[in-house]
Amino acid sequence: MVRAFVFFSMNATFLAPIVFLFLIERGGRVGALIESHACAFIGIPWAGGAAAVVVMLFRFLPGELTFKALGLELKGAAAPAVLWVVCFVALVLALKVLW
Repeated sequence: MVRAFVFFSMNATFLAPIVFLFLIERGGRVGALIESHACAFIGIPWAGGAAAVVVMLFRFLPGELTFKALGLELKGAAAPAVLWVVCFVALVLALKVLW
């Protein structure tokens, strides 16, 4: 069940921007909307996917994943979730600053 969710969410994350690029090429109102807000339609899904890849890479490391920051120590299932949020927010802020 979890593998199916990961498979479909990763496919949606990486295929959605490709579909948006296809819609931009076709033109029309939807293409114009996507082109005017490309960072929101393309950058944010890829930021989510990149954050998920970072968290998945850490899951292959031996030992338990722990997260210590700002006096907060997380272990177990909470650590990857918080790590994903931190990575996602950092990538979205980088997109905002650089766009």
